[in-house]
Amino acid sequence: MIKSLILYLLFILSGDFGGAWPKLNTEGIMVYSLFLLFLIGLVCSWFNKIITGLIFLLWNAGMWILELYIVETGGGFGIISGVPLLVLGVLFIVTGYRDRKKPLAATDIH
Repeated sequence: MIKSLILYLLFILSGDFGGAWPKLNTEGIMVYSLFLLFLIGLVCSWFNKIITGLIFLLWNAGMWILELYIVETGGGFGIISGVPLLVLGVLFIVTGYRDRKKPLAATDIH
């Protein structure tokens, strides 16, 4: 997860995207909004796996919308680079439901 955060930050700060300041256009606003959603998912990953998985799936849907409809040139990178987060989101949901069905053991209660 931290590696994804570092790569995301490097992308946003890169010259290809236009530097560290958001452009006041649809693409810039969408990229920074998706980054904020990613950070929210990262924070939620310590508290609730199911919500984290849903946030990451929502992030991935946002990346598809961004790359297919908003990006004017060079689209497609976000879809490919978002596949690991898509898989991670599904795994968060599956493990969240699996952990939810486990009964608490006597040693788990303090």
